[in-house]
Amino acid sequence: MSSLFSKIRDEIATTDFWRECRLNPKTAIAAGTVLALSTFYILKRLTTTSHPYSWFGKTVVIVGASSGIGKAIALQLAHHKVNFVLAARREKELNETKHSCEGLGSNVAIVVGDIASPEICKSIVDTAINQYQAIDALFLVAGISMGALFDEVTNLEIYNRLMEVNYFSSVRILHHALPHLAKTKGKICAVTSGAAILPFFTRTGYCASKQAAYAFFESLRTEIKPKYDIDITLVTPTVTKDTNINHTRIGFDGELTKRGNFNPELGIKPSEAAQAIIQGVEEGKRLVHFGLFPASILRSLFPTWVEPMIQTKAAEFMMQTYTYPPPK
Repeated sequence: MSSLFSKIRDEIATTDFWRECRLNPKTAIAAGTVLALSTFYILKRLTTTSHPYSWFGKTVVIVGASSGIGKAIALQLAHHKVNFVLAARREKELNETKHSCEGLGSNVAIVVGDIASPEICKSIVDTAINQYQAIDALFLVAGISMGALFDEVTNLEIYNRLMEVNYFSSVRILHHALPHLAKTKGKICAVTSGAAILPFFTRTGYCASKQAAYAFFESLRTEIKPKYDIDITLVTPTVTKDTNINHTRIGFDGELTKRGNFNPELGIKPSEAAQAIIQGVEEGKRLVHFGLFPASILRSLFPTWVEPMIQTKAAEFMMQTYTYPPPK
């Protein structure tokens, strides 16, 4: 967020900015809104009192721990000698995370499998209870993406696949885990996406699945926070460097593709994301966001101003990334 504030400050300092504000009231209103939100955010950070949370000896389940943000969360928490259940599809990479965490003093059990399977979802929770008899925190990080225009799609099953992995798996795992989290007044962290709050080009199925998860957890919070005192932290990251998401992007035909990738240099490191996420979970934050939250507010306030900008960027991206007709 500090880089966002710096950009806003530099932009406001220019003469062209003030000339635009005089000529275009919408620009002035939008700028005022961003400044107000920035001020509110800074004041909130300055006045928030943190409550130390100890991870020592806690049982932590991380789904999607073989790489990226999930692996980074595991490595950072491993210093606290926690009891892990780590789950992912790729056994080799998951074992690498396991050995690293064990080397830092934590106990680790792993579950290898596709979370689109209801049996694997249940197995993750069963493993935690059989091994450690409790669940104190659940991190739902795993996901797959999409890289195709809707009118390119030849296999509509990709939409089912996206919903199974990005939405239904979280519902299933949490349904099994909730009774155990209720006993410990545990913590839930669901890593959704910036695509849950803003439209993304070539991501129709991905956005829909992430919005479904986002809405589910927002609604669930109203049920379980007052009843069980369980905190739910939603995370809406944008582009993240060095993650496996670009290798699990589904193309127009249902096969994996790298078409539609964003420039990874624009993103943040998984370790940086993990640090912010862990801090947010410790503090019981409702939302941890990286970069897009102010834009989502502006879109809701000024859709006729913001959405054409998104469409323009999408068109530029399409010209740089895609060739027509769609590949055979």
